[in-house]
Amino acid sequence: MLDHLDEYPNLTCACETVSARLGFGAESLRRWVRQTQIDQGQREGVTSVGVEEAKVSRREVRRQATFVELLNIRGMAAGRLAKSISDAGWALFLKALASGAEHHGRKILLAPAAFPSSRTC
Repeated sequence: MLDHLDEYPNLTCACETVSARLGFGAESLRRWVRQTQIDQGQREGVTSVGVEEAKVSRREVRRQATFVELLNIRGMAAGRLAKSISDAGWALFLKALASGAEHHGRKILLAPAAFPSSRTC
């Protein structure tokens, strides 16, 4: 595929033509070609090795730390679950969590309420 790119007007046309012959998606092929070009130094970007190193690094951080999102308890307590939320004892829970984490040599990392955690999970 990479040796024949000059036979097509652009990468998209090449991928559409070749992927139709091979029976899989043009976008998958285009991404594969672009990543191969990055790995070979022909294009700017993060190499496959760099991506894998970042994944390993993130996994290691997750293993060593517990992440806690600070929630807007007052705002949550204004709704239908007010009594349940008020009775939950969040401060006691966080204290117990911190104690257990310290005992096992882990860290507690706090994310502010405004942190977009639902977008990063």
